Amino acid sequence: MATRRLPLGLVCASLTAARAACGGPVPTGQSGATLSAAFQGAAAHEGVPLRLLEAIGWQESRWFMPPHRNIEGGYGLMNLKDGSTLQEAHRLTGLPLEALEHDPTANIQGAAAVLRHVADHYFAEYPTRDPSALSDWFEVVERYS
Repeated sequence: MATRRLPLGLVCASLTAARAACGGPVPTGQSGATLSAAFQGAAAHEGVPLRLLEAIGWQESRWFMPPHRNIEGGYGLMNLKDGSTLQEAHRLTGLPLEALEHDPTANIQGAAAVLRHVADHYFAEYPTRDPSALSDWFEVVERYS
């Protein structure tokens, strides 16, 4: 199966459209905690741009937390994939696989940890890139995908 790539422009355009359609903030998740707080917490904890994390979540699931693995073999809002990003998120965060699969906050945290891990390698390899510039995360998103 081919790896799906998420171009940064498409991801950011999706976020812009989502925010316009939703009237602003990220909607409330099924767990009772707002998804906005989950995205903000994960972004701050891992040092991943909030807009990027939200955009990937919108692109992957439209901010919907499915109760089971999806047709692509991924779990949750962030579509963590069994055999790749799911196990990497587990290794990096220490969160149980069950939580990464079914809890929105853990799922977002896991994806943010994987993005941070990819970013650390990428920005070390290309020191002229600026981690504070959203546009310089393009290759990180490609590698994450």
